[in-house]
Amino acid sequence: MKAQVLLPKIFNYTFTYNSKKENKIGDLVIVPFGSNYEIGVIWKNKYSEPINIKIKDIKENTGYRIDSKLIDFIEWFSNYNMVPVGLVLKMVIGGSDKFLKFKDEFIELKKTQKKNID
Repeated sequence: MKAQVLLPKIFNYTFTYNSKKENKIGDLVIVPFGSNYEIGVIWKNKYSEPINIKIKDIKENTGYRIDSKLIDFIEWFSNYNMVPVGLVLKMVIGGSDKFLKFKDEFIELKKTQKKNID
């Protein structure tokens, strides 16, 4: 199954990704983009599917979701202010670090390392 994913960047269009499980419009997902992973939102499917291009897989669903009314507002705001939809999405969801779960790693410093830091 293919899904249209909007990234919170300067793009005014979505990117197509393969989805192994059913995702609903508004789900926040982690997708490969370039050499990194980015947070994106499953968007309305009103764009044509690319032909003869390798389509990457969605890595995982974050478990967060935005409402369809908010999606409609994002599109309206984008059109009214002539701003790319991706930038409006970035304004709405903020930084992607809110949705990623990092493992806390505790590193014990030796006394010599502490002196070098100060």
